[in-house]
Amino acid sequence: VAAYIILFYTLRMLSKELDWYAEFRHKYLSQRMPRNYTIYVSGIPEELRSDFALGDYFRSWSSESAVVQAHMAMDTPTLDSYVARRQVVIEKLEHAIAREKLLGVKAQHRTISFRNLFRGGK
Repeated sequence: VAAYIILFYTLRMLSKELDWYAEFRHKYLSQRMPRNYTIYVSGIPEELRSDFALGDYFRSWSSESAVVQAHMAMDTPTLDSYVARRQVVIEKLEHAIAREKLLGVKAQHRTISFRNLFRGGK
């Protein structure tokens, strides 16, 4: 008998909690806020691939107040590889400077063109 009492009490409390949650969730979602009106777009032309240009484009198709913000997500694997390569060069340079200060020997170097640095050349 005690198990049934606990079961029905628990079900009653869950029902009250669900009613409370549904009421406040509905109030939250019915607020007129920009996060409730987000759209995702793909296949954006090169000339519109900035936050400013994208926002202006959408504002030209609707009213000024209809577009609150526009954000362009960036895919940066090329930039990430450049940053990683730059870090390697910085570490080598710092090593050469420390070696020169410690031993007084200036490091020998090869001359490379800046253009070939980012194309994988040596």
